[in-house]
Amino acid sequence: MQKEILKVMAKEKLFNEFPPISAKQWEDTIKESLKGADFSKLFWKTDEGIEVKPFYTKIDLEGLIDLTYYPNVYPYLRGYNDKKLKWNVIQNIDETDLKIANEIASKSIVNGADAIEFDIPNIDKIDDLDVLLKNINLANHSIHFRSSYSYSILAQVIKEWAQKNNFDLKLLKGSFNFDFFAYYLINGNYYNSFDDNVNELISLFNFIKNWNPDFKIININGDVYHNAGANVIQELAFSLSQLVNYLNILTDNGISIDQAVKRIRITLGLGSTYFIEIAKLRAARLLIAKILTAYGLPNDQAKVIIHSKTGIFNKTAYDVYNNMLRNTVEAMAAIIGGADDITILPHDITLQKSNDFSRRIARNVQLILRDEAHFDNVIDPAGGSYLIENLTKSMAQHAWNLFLQIDDLGGFRTVMENSWIKNEIEKSADNKLNALLKRKSNIIGINNYPNLNETISPNLTKLLINKPKNDNALRIFRVAEPFENLRYRTEQHTLNGNKKPLVYLLPFGDITMRNARANFSRNFFGVAGYEIKDADAYDNDENMLKQISIHNPDIIVLCSSDIEYGSLGINIAKTIRKHYPEKILVVAGNPTESIEILKENGINDFIHIKSNILETLENFHKILNIK
Repeated sequence: MQKEILKVMAKEKLFNEFPPISAKQWEDTIKESLKGADFSKLFWKTDEGIEVKPFYTKIDLEGLIDLTYYPNVYPYLRGYNDKKLKWNVIQNIDETDLKIANEIASKSIVNGADAIEFDIPNIDKIDDLDVLLKNINLANHSIHFRSSYSYSILAQVIKEWAQKNNFDLKLLKGSFNFDFFAYYLINGNYYNSFDDNVNELISLFNFIKNWNPDFKIININGDVYHNAGANVIQELAFSLSQLVNYLNILTDNGISIDQAVKRIRITLGLGSTYFIEIAKLRAARLLIAKILTAYGLPNDQAKVIIHSKTGIFNKTAYDVYNNMLRNTVEAMAAIIGGADDITILPHDITLQKSNDFSRRIARNVQLILRDEAHFDNVIDPAGGSYLIENLTKSMAQHAWNLFLQIDDLGGFRTVMENSWIKNEIEKSADNKLNALLKRKSNIIGINNYPNLNETISPNLTKLLINKPKNDNALRIFRVAEPFENLRYRTEQHTLNGNKKPLVYLLPFGDITMRNARANFSRNFFGVAGYEIKDADAYDNDENMLKQISIHNPDIIVLCSSDIEYGSLGINIAKTIRKHYPEKILVVAGNPTESIEILKENGINDFIHIKSNILETLENFHKILNIK
């Protein structure tokens, strides 16, 4: 009976009782709700310049790539899987002691990891692999080597180890992180020379040609761009241009295109812009397919494994547990976007080497999404989404245009070596930082909603501002660093026996505005790690001055409305300045009509949504003699 009911339901359209709503009806309803406000202001642009509308309808799917394509069918908009979502849960291990690394790897596999990613540079003997791979079933679990000093030596050692242990290399799955372009981007120069790197690459290809074809040699580190502050369009275009350069090198040296593609993997970073990250992965598959068919590959071979990895650019050292939440959002985006391999870095990687707890949490983020939330049960959950399909189209087009521009400028190697890529990424990173400085964007716990009760270890050194290795190198950094450095200096100032700066919030007048501006000020000065004190109730100047005397604040912030700043605020400022000439007086707001007269009566500064928060707080640090 149940089956019959389901058959009937399948033939009928659901929700027939609800009439369709046109785009114009939606727009009219929104405009009515705005009560005269400008509708166009609801449109916004991403960091990449992609316009996002306030709403989307079915009409917005017109003209897009044929959405009837099945999963695992060219051009792979809907992913490489045709039954259910499948991805490898990769455990990153940054432990360099081989025995300990093996113990961590074995435990990780027992507890759900599908693959292991070793960050170990010095594997150059068979005995090293005997220790590192002990009791790991390489037939069932792939192994990724990220940091070898020499992948040629590592490949030779793996072959000798396999012979010694009677292991069939045709079973070996995983990858080398061989990417001399990434090395150049990070270090500002090649390891030895470009020609030497090419020779090593070709030699490596020929050496492992009879290994399992799923074992990858080249890993294009697109996450390097991400961690330097590139936007997603740049990350896509630069990674794809890098792919083309490697393909040209390999085919020019006698390696067939089909063999070349089988040995390549692409790593893309993950950020917190959820829908953007989903669209990025979908757009990546479309563009990869387009490029590979241009090389003459059949449609069914126009694929490259995409590895998604959480980045460090948006991660924080203060309020570090927020990184768990960021990791979860990023893992969800990677899964829904259709990543083949996913690495979630431990949430506390900004502070220390990972430990059992942080590795377990990083691993379990994916396991919960797979085994409890059942994200693997839908092949393409984003398919047909009006927003995501449009974002995918726009992102693919923008990335393709930038890809073609790189070609016009001489190709990837040229624009990398002449620092064009570096300069473009720096512009993007500066834009992201400036948005944080003016709080047009937020990193929770850093430039907004700081945890005022938190301190960092006095021995911490990672909060020092990271600088590029030389003038040619990309700067790999966390965008929170300048804010954290500011707050860290406050802590050190206090630990050195100095008084912790006290900010006294002095509200008056309109209750709504004074509360709003007090909250704004609390967050603003909290970014620097200052102590925040709300004023006690007062009903006259004498009472107010008494409270100031009791608490002895360094900074007094007037919190009210712009109108009242021009009247009552002037009198309050004049009174405080008369009795406490040494105090720093600040107005929370930008009362343009009263600024000059407020300055004349003792106001030192104004803080508001247009303030450069870092610049302003650095100035307070200077006044307060915080080094």
